[in-house]
Amino acid sequence: MTGEARPGHARRAALDHLHALLRQMRKPAWATPTLITLGLATSLAETLGITLIVAFLYSALGQSADAAAAMGGLLGRALSRVQALFGSPAQMALAILLLILARAALAYANRAISAQISERISEATRNRIHQQYLTAPYAFMQRHEQAQLMEVLGSESWLIADAYRSLTRILVGACSVLVFGAFLLALSWPITLMALAGSIVLSLVLRRLARPAQALGQRVKQVHQKLGEHMLMTTLALRTIRAYGQEAVHHERFVRSSAEARETSLALARLSSLLDPITEVGYLVMLCVIVAAAVQSGTPLATLLAATALLYRLQPHAREIEGHLLYLAQIEPQLRSVRAM
Repeated sequence: MTGEARPGHARRAALDHLHALLRQMRKPAWATPTLITLGLATSLAETLGITLIVAFLYSALGQSADAAAAMGGLLGRALSRVQALFGSPAQMALAILLLILARAALAYANRAISAQISERISEATRNRIHQQYLTAPYAFMQRHEQAQLMEVLGSESWLIADAYRSLTRILVGACSVLVFGAFLLALSWPITLMALAGSIVLSLVLRRLARPAQALGQRVKQVHQKLGEHMLMTTLALRTIRAYGQEAVHHERFVRSSAEARETSLALARLSSLLDPITEVGYLVMLCVIVAAAVQSGTPLATLLAATALLYRLQPHAREIEGHLLYLAQIEPQLRSVRAM
C-alpha cells in the first residue's frame, strides 16, 4: 500500500488493517451490533418525529384530511391513522416531545457505549505494543528508529480507537440513510430517485479528496517521526550537544522540522475542511432541483413538505459517512504502521 494508491484502495486497506487489529485486541462481540441497533433506533425516532411534525402542522391548520388525500398511498393512510390515533394537536405535540427525548437518550447511550469500547481498544492496543517491544527479538527492534517506536506506542496506537469510532459511525450512518430512504420512498419514488442520483454524483465528487488525504496522512506521519527524532536527540544527547557547542545548529534543525510539521498539518486541515462546504452546497443544489422538479410535476404540497424535511435531515448523515471515509483514508498509513509493529 503506497501513497499513490487509488482512493477506494486506501479505504479498503484501512478497513483491512482495522479489522485485523480489532481481532487481535479481542473487542467485545456485542459492541458493534449494540451501537448499530442504538443508531438505528435513534434514526427511527428522528424520522417518526419529522413525520409527526408534518402531521402536526397540517392538523393545527385544520388541513389534515386534505393533506392525507393529497399524499395518497402508504403515507396518506399513515397520516390519516396518525390523526385518528392522537385526536388533537396537543396530544401530537406531546408525542413529538417524547420522540425528541427518546432520540436524545438513545444518542447519549450510543456515545457512552462507544466511548467505553474505544477506551478499552486504546488500552489493549497500548499494552499489546508495549509487550511486543519487551518480547520481540532485539534485531527486529534495532531495525526501527527510536522515534518511530515512540510514535507508534505514544500516538498512533490511539488511532485504532478513533478508526473504530469512524467505522461504527459509518455503519450507523448507513442505517440512518436506509431508514430515511425507506420513508422517502414511501412518500414519493420520483423524489427518491432524484435524491439517489444526486447523492451518487456528490459522493463521487467527495471521493476525489481521498487520494490527497492519504498522501498528506503519510506525509504527516513522516514529518512527525522526524520531529520526534529531534526531540529524542535533544533529551538523550543534551550533554554531547552542549559539549560540542551545537546548540544553535540543533535548534535550527528542530525549528525547520517544527515548521514543516505545522505546514503539513495545516494542509491536511484545509483539505478536511473542504468536506462540509462541498457537501452543504451540493445538497442545497440537489434540494433546489428536486423542489423545482416536484413543483413542475404537480407534486402535492404535503408530499413536498415532508420530502423536504426528510432530505434536510438526511444530509448530516450522508456528510458524516463521507467525513469518516475520508478520515480512514487519511490514517491508513498509521494503521498499517501499528499493524506491522
